Amino acid sequence: MDRTTTKYTSLVDDLYVRMDGTERYLVRGNLLKTPDAEVLMNLCAGLLLNWDCIAKARIVKEYLGRGEVILGGCEAITRGGMSAYGHHFNPPLELHAWWQPRRHSRARIDIGLPGLILKGLNTADEEGPFLEGRDPFILAGMAPWWVKYKACEVLR
Repeated sequence: MDRTTTKYTSLVDDLYVRMDGTERYLVRGNLLKTPDAEVLMNLCAGLLLNWDCIAKARIVKEYLGRGEVILGGCEAITRGGMSAYGHHFNPPLELHAWWQPRRHSRARIDIGLPGLILKGLNTADEEGPFLEGRDPFILAGMAPWWVKYKACEVLR
């Protein structure tokens, strides 16, 4: 009898993957230029790739010298409407943080978004990866339809 072993990944498999500052992602939007994004990624060296979004948002605020760090929720979904966190998982939204120029602005800079997308791409169960057909990017403007944000609080 042949046996097949399937390894399922989980949201915590890559818990301790640290950024080395050489990560490079496409920048979507006009609030940030690519050279600035590279500087920000360098400043993130030592932070956890798929976590530490509050620290990343604070780095953006310090680098730009203005704006607000927003704590709230973020969800990335596939073309089929499935959450990045599982086929049968319907969270309110994952806790997340990002930078906005003003509290009620719809534009934002999110340098933690690549880690959130990578988490969904690299997590799978018997039905396959939780997130498919998406490439990690740094958001520097309005979010695409498949990335949903819900602001809850301004961090001081």
